[in-house]
Amino acid sequence: LTKDGGDNQRTVVGHAFGEPLALTVAAASWQGRLEPVDGGQVSFVGPASGVGVTPITSTTTITTGGAATVILTANGATGSYPVQAVTTGVTEPLTYTLWNLATTTTTVTGAPNNSTFGELVTFTATITSTPAGLDPSGWVTFTVDGVEDVTHVQPVVDGSAILTRTDLKVGEHPVSATYSGDDAAIGSVSTVYTQTVVHASTSITVTTAPNPSTSGEDITFTATVTTAAG
Repeated sequence: LTKDGGDNQRTVVGHAFGEPLALTVAAASWQGRLEPVDGGQVSFVGPASGVGVTPITSTTTITTGGAATVILTANGATGSYPVQAVTTGVTEPLTYTLWNLATTTTTVTGAPNNSTFGELVTFTATITSTPAGLDPSGWVTFTVDGVEDVTHVQPVVDGSAILTRTDLKVGEHPVSATYSGDDAAIGSVSTVYTQTVVHASTSITVTTAPNPSTSGEDITFTATVTTAAG
């Protein structure tokens, strides 16, 4: 058996792999006779349980020239696993390595919202997977006002990534997040979240000096304006 293609593929759970597992069978003597090739059968066998393919075994007919191909479908579990190709007269099967990946959804929120000018805003990108139960790793790239830079790339820890900003101007700011994916899950892009920044509230304090003052004395009035952001 000679491997022709399809090794080291990845696909989403429940979906077919993009390329067929392909091999060539060469005629050989087996138990004193020449084993026919064309018209024979090759079986592709995945793990009996856990992550693998469905059905567990797929059998295909060898065509002219000894070619055999099959397109497999990932089952509902995630991870990597071997698939072995076997046929009559072959003692060493071919082994292919495949990966089943979860899909993900990325959601962005900001707190507080509305925020005031100069206030620290925390953006959180939350990664959820289907099937559930994965602990995603990798990176999230935040895009704020259409701009992303190295400071916007944050690690995923316990299913989320965090970006903080204190420099947002007054107005509305579109924010999105792109998850990189990892060995068990494909990446995803969030919908756009809108962060609203408003003017900070102000207060005015008036003082006089001197106070008390005498008749005819110059008096200085001072108005001090402060904002909630300091």
